[in-house]
Amino acid sequence: MQFHYVSLIVTTALLLSLVNSQVANDTGKQLQNKTCHVYWEYTKDAYDVYYIGKKIEGARASSFQVLKDGYSKDFSDVYYMGKKLADARASSFQLIGDGYSKDMSDVYYGDKKLDGVRASSFVLLKDGYFKDAYDVYYMRKQIDGARASSFKFVGDGYWKDAYDVYYMGKRLDGVRAGSFELLKDGYFKDAYDVYYMRNKIEGARAGSFQLIGNGYSKDAYDVYHMGKKINDARGGSFQLIESGYAKDYRNTTCV
Repeated sequence: MQFHYVSLIVTTALLLSLVNSQVANDTGKQLQNKTCHVYWEYTKDAYDVYYIGKKIEGARASSFQVLKDGYSKDFSDVYYMGKKLADARASSFQLIGDGYSKDMSDVYYGDKKLDGVRASSFVLLKDGYFKDAYDVYYMRKQIDGARASSFKFVGDGYWKDAYDVYYMGKRLDGVRAGSFELLKDGYFKDAYDVYYMRNKIEGARAGSFQLIGNGYSKDAYDVYHMGKKINDARGGSFQLIESGYAKDYRNTTCV
């Protein structure tokens, strides 16, 4: 066991020495006193290119350039973490961000080509979403029925298109996008219904619904706390008062 441990240390030292000796800049001049940070580390000599000390077969040192996030290219091919990215076109290849890249025809995430995604109209959004001219995707999976032309961010993780509302890539059944209004404290509403944490509050009247504070809300007739109706509390007269109390016209309670 001790012999193998010593052997591993010696082998590692020799590998780092080899990588350091092969480091060169884009002009081919040797860089002195450079220590390689080996996670993304590409190096080259006059003829060949290496990734963490291993030769990249076919890579052309004369035109090779390191991009970032593990990507690199020469005049004809693209590489990710030292491996050739199949079918990627170096002449039109560009980084987009968040691990995404594209060429004139295709979009990639890391070393994976995203089938069906249109590179010419690709738009990286946020919260895990992107779209092209016709489709919307969440975490690289197409959202069935989402309309790319009207798809937009609302807030707090909610998105919508002309007809539907979405949260974490899921369409919220029954929620009307045209009148969708994001409130706060977990509430939203449309023209007819009120929701708490994406669950419909049965009987709540959207037209008169309002937030009060401390987790309370009300409509013209009823009062709610964290989406739950408070039995016998009357929305028309319910109000929060000082020192942690609330009341309607008949009762006073501690909140």
